[in-house]
Amino acid sequence: MTKLGDVCLVIFCTIVTSLGQLFWKIGAKSLPVIFTNWPLLIGFCFHIIAAFILIHSFKTGEVSVLFPMYATNYVWVSLLAYHFLGESLNYLKISGMVVVIFGVIALSVGAHKHTQVVTP
Repeated sequence: MTKLGDVCLVIFCTIVTSLGQLFWKIGAKSLPVIFTNWPLLIGFCFHIIAAFILIHSFKTGEVSVLFPMYATNYVWVSLLAYHFLGESLNYLKISGMVVVIFGVIALSVGAHKHTQVVTP
């Protein structure tokens, strides 16, 4: 069974990943420079940290419950891009974010309902 702490770790992981993507977007303006492109390198660091957080949560949690929560990354990155980069948020994007959130909730709740398969 997945603990609340593991769920919180995955949600934190998605926020860290989203920050990494935000820094990649900022750093992409200076491409093809890579090794002195600090926003790009910071973005890589965020992704490495997020990978370790996700792996740690998988240690005791169920991957079938935790990994679908990783999809909330799309929600966080959209909100961060809107706030920090001035990207647009329209009704379709907001609707998509709501669908992702309800999908994650459905997958999480469905994973906790134990069904018994009867075989003849």
